[in-house]
Amino acid sequence: MSSFSQSMAPARQFTGQELMEDGTKSALEHANYLWKTEAMACVEELCTSKETFTSDDVWGMLEPTGMDTSNHSAMGSILRLASKNGLCTNTRMTVPTKRPEGHCRAIPIWRSCYYSPVPSLHEPRI
Repeated sequence: MSSFSQSMAPARQFTGQELMEDGTKSALEHANYLWKTEAMACVEELCTSKETFTSDDVWGMLEPTGMDTSNHSAMGSILRLASKNGLCTNTRMTVPTKRPEGHCRAIPIWRSCYYSPVPSLHEPRI
């Protein structure tokens, strides 16, 4: 085979998983550093205060801080990183986003790996 025909070989086809992982990595690399730090802190707080949560909850905590990033898909990267680090797991259930810019798209519900409800004062003690 000539070198010309070798260079014309079809490009390798990437799997959907590989493309998602590459997009996740790229979104995280290009996100504002301070935003990433604050977003992860919000996820950590949610993991100790709620059994389940969505990215809408994280955005809701970030809004008062004024923190933002140019690539909002980085939020998914933050949540997948939190899951990889054992903070939460994807329930594989979704709800429509409440954020207008999300156009009512489905977003994952995440389950905390650290949430523990505080017993009510009215619960009987045994």
